[in-house]
Amino acid sequence: MTITQGDYAGIVFRLDDTHHTFYYFRIGIDGSYDFDLYSNNFNTLKSGINTAINNGLNQTIIIAVVANGSQIYLHVNLQLIDSVTDSTDSQGEVGVAAFDSTNQTEAVFSNARVWTF
Repeated sequence: MTITQGDYAGIVFRLDDTHHTFYYFRIGIDGSYDFDLYSNNFNTLKSGINTAINNGLNQTIIIAVVANGSQIYLHVNLQLIDSVTDSTDSQGEVGVAAFDSTNQTEAVFSNARVWTF
């Protein structure tokens, strides 16, 4: 993933169209991350700053989520940076997303892969 302009980009997964819920693991150009559960609004389950995240625009960032049951592991640039236990959603769609807090955001994604257990 490369953020070419703006603020945040990341992975959306376990999207449930029926209940309008999903998880969103997003990375900021300032080295921050948020792991949110969306259910009518964003509820941040984890957040922080990690040195594994390349700061700035036009930086290549490898992001990955391992979701096995209620255990969710967050990886950036091949490093585990955090984990969460949450059983709100157990299955659903997967996608990528760009998010702007102050600036219009554009991100480029390549080599996206999904594996199942």
